[in-house]
Amino acid sequence: MIHLTINGQDAYVRRNTTIIEACRQLNIYVPTLCSHPDLPPIGACGVDVVKVNGSSLQRACVTYCQEGMVVETNTMDVKQQSLLNLQKFAPATMMQKTPDIEDLWNYYQPKQGLPYPPQQNDSIQWDNTKCINCHLCIRACTNVQQIDSIDSVTHAIDDSCIRCGHCLTVCPVAALTPFPSIGRVLEALASDKICVLQTAPSVRVTIAEGFGHDPGTICTGKIVAAARKMGFKYVFDINYGADQTIIEEGTEFMARLLNHEAPLPQFTSCCPGWVNFVETKHPEIIPNLSTAKSPHMMSGVAIKTYFAQVAGIPPEKIFTVSVMPCTAKKDEIERPQHKGVVDAVLTSVEFVEMIKNNYQFDWDNLPDSPYDNILSESTGGATIFGATGGVAEAALRFCYEKMTGLPIGQLIYSDLRGLDGVKTATVNIAGNNINIAVCNGVGNAHDFINSGMYKDFHIVEVMACPGGCVGGGGQVLHSRTVLKKDILQARINSLYAIDKQKIAEGKSTTNENTQLLKMYRDFVGAPYSARVKQLFHTWYTDRSLKRTQLGYYNYHYRQ
Repeated sequence: MIHLTINGQDAYVRRNTTIIEACRQLNIYVPTLCSHPDLPPIGACGVDVVKVNGSSLQRACVTYCQEGMVVETNTMDVKQQSLLNLQKFAPATMMQKTPDIEDLWNYYQPKQGLPYPPQQNDSIQWDNTKCINCHLCIRACTNVQQIDSIDSVTHAIDDSCIRCGHCLTVCPVAALTPFPSIGRVLEALASDKICVLQTAPSVRVTIAEGFGHDPGTICTGKIVAAARKMGFKYVFDINYGADQTIIEEGTEFMARLLNHEAPLPQFTSCCPGWVNFVETKHPEIIPNLSTAKSPHMMSGVAIKTYFAQVAGIPPEKIFTVSVMPCTAKKDEIERPQHKGVVDAVLTSVEFVEMIKNNYQFDWDNLPDSPYDNILSESTGGATIFGATGGVAEAALRFCYEKMTGLPIGQLIYSDLRGLDGVKTATVNIAGNNINIAVCNGVGNAHDFINSGMYKDFHIVEVMACPGGCVGGGGQVLHSRTVLKKDILQARINSLYAIDKQKIAEGKSTTNENTQLLKMYRDFVGAPYSARVKQLFHTWYTDRSLKRTQLGYYNYHYRQ
């Protein structure tokens, strides 16, 4: 027997044993591409390089063990030479993901999961085995959003998290991902439930990016066609719900402005991340939040009441899925006041994953398909909900027509557009000077509220994610070689292009949505009436947080 030392361990092997065979006996990994235990070695790849007797670099598969030999397999110079030989033998860009290749890369740069448990809430999950501790998520949460909910050591996500998902948009290794809903949706599709899919305003200009298309590619018809191939019985447009949000939010604003029914300014309420921020950080402005439900909750209620009645379907047989740009929407459907309205939320990323992993049909060859002819009509004002400033502009269009009795025509409010942190404008409508502010991202809203400036305005729009819904935490991600502001602007430009076409068709404001007006006329009555408030409005809870040495704590609304 021959005695040698490998990485400080004693080894005893028979003569004519190669170094790589000796390493295998000790369960010491040596990278190789051309060596196999069942085949004779040829030393072709050079990836299996080891250091012998402190200086000489040898190929482990064709070098035989000798008495007293000292072998090292994991020093830095060994790894560097191995990697250099790998690039000469087979460029890394040509390699497919296989168990052998996974072992190879783990040898060059070991995956060391952080010694803390995985984290999750109802919107976001963190995988400690993927995390590289780059702190990008922490900086995004603390410096951009000004929430500070991720512990810098353990990565624990505390109760101050507003579920916006901005941390997901900066994670380079997918250690942070949306809380998964695909399994639940697949189960529903395989059941006897009548499955309904509804799509948010912004996802029509982002989902195609998941199939290699440019940012902002409009793909509305393909989304509908994909949903039908997946097995959804009905497909509706959440733009319908956005139009209804504007009817309710706009009518509520006029009641505050003209009848002094509630305090001003009126803050928008369609962004659940922003609502979480108000409830946990600034409960003093809860009375200023519009009570109108968000668009997908509006249309979600309509699906299980109005549509169910028209189609003769028991509401309990309907399983409603919303495709959203936002991780916070997953949290929104779990609020007690919304429970059961929408059954599941898929982010844009999850919708793309379902197509690629579970259905595998050819996206590019899908023919465009229309929405079902109910709960699907919409206006330009609904489309621009997906961009920062869009909700405020849609509300102004509606209020202009209601307060003046005149059609708005081609008028737009361009001062509210763009990616600036806070945008302001003053608009005179029927002799009333209305001051509007738009906060692009909850970090800017934080500063705006703390300054007290909000008290000088009548309408304040806040979207938690920079750029609005087009920049949501559930949207398709891109390489950081592409500037995020360029991606956001391309998506926003496409929404405004759709809006421009709608305006040309005479559908600028909610007042032109004939399907929606029919629902009011035939089913619920006048906007902001008692029955409408019961179905389509909501309430908020003071969940303000106290900070302790262990982090935030509060009584969460999920008891």
